[in-house]
Amino acid sequence: MLLSNVTNRQVFSAPASVRMTPTSSLSIITTQQQQRLVQLVSNACGVFSSILAEHIVFAMLYFNRLVWQLQANRVAKVWDRFSMVPLRGQTLGIVGYGNIAQACVAALAGLGVHAVGLRRSAPAGWAPGWKDEFGVEIVVGAAGFDRIVEESDFVLNVLPATEENHHLFDEAVFKRMKRSAVYLNIGRGMTQREDHLAAALQSGTIRGAAVDVFEVEPLPAASPLWAVGDDKILLSPHNADISENYAVDTGAFFLNAATKFVADGLLPEYLVDIHGKGY
Repeated sequence: MLLSNVTNRQVFSAPASVRMTPTSSLSIITTQQQQRLVQLVSNACGVFSSILAEHIVFAMLYFNRLVWQLQANRVAKVWDRFSMVPLRGQTLGIVGYGNIAQACVAALAGLGVHAVGLRRSAPAGWAPGWKDEFGVEIVVGAAGFDRIVEESDFVLNVLPATEENHHLFDEAVFKRMKRSAVYLNIGRGMTQREDHLAAALQSGTIRGAAVDVFEVEPLPAASPLWAVGDDKILLSPHNADISENYAVDTGAFFLNAATKFVADGLLPEYLVDIHGKGY
C-alpha cells in the first residue's frame, strides 16, 4: 500500500501476492504493468467517500450561494443584498454511481435535492422510476446518460479512468446540458476535454464547473481553464480527498484488510477487475 514517496509503479513492480492502493482505478500504472498483473489487487473504496462528499456539497453551494460574488463584493466594499439559488428542488445527476456518489447523496440529505444515478446495468427488479435504498432514482445505459446530461442542474462525474470513458465529456455533451447546469468532476481528468469545457464556460453554454481532476497534473500553465473567471469555475488541485486524517484512515483500512487476509485467508472486500473493467 502506498503512503510514502514510493511510487505506485514501484509497488506494482515488486513481488507480492496481494497489492492494495488507495486509488480508484489502475490508471496509476502503465498498461504494460496491468497486462502483466496476475496478483489480486484491491483498492481503498469508501475511505475517501465522506471527504469527497463534503467537497461536492461545498461546490454546489459555491455556485448556488454565489460565494464568488460575496467575495468580490467584500473586496469592493459593495453592500448588495442579491438573491441566491436554493438547492431544494434541483436535480443532481450522477455519472458513475457507486460508493462515492452514495456518500454525496447522504451528505445532501435534508436539502431537498433529487438525485439520479447512472449504472452500467439494471439491478434486479429495476423499472423506470425505481429508487435504491438511498432514495436515488436509478437510470441505465445510453438513455440514462442522455437524461442525466439533458435534465440535471448538477452533473457529477465520478467515472474511473478507462478507455471507454476517455473524453466522454466533450463539446457535444456540454452543449446538451442546461445553460444553468453546473458540471462537477471528482472522478478522473481523462474523462473530460478540458479545452471544450473551458470554451463551454466562457461562452455560457453551461453555468459553471467545479473540477478537482485533470488530464495532466499539475494543470499546465497554458491550460485555458486558468483563464475562466471565479464566477464560472472552482478549481482544486486534486486535493478534494486529502484531509488531516488521510494517512490514519488509509492505514487503518489497509491494516484491517491485511490482517483478515494474512490471519484468516479472507480476500479484501474491494477487488479490482484487472483485466475487465479496470476498477
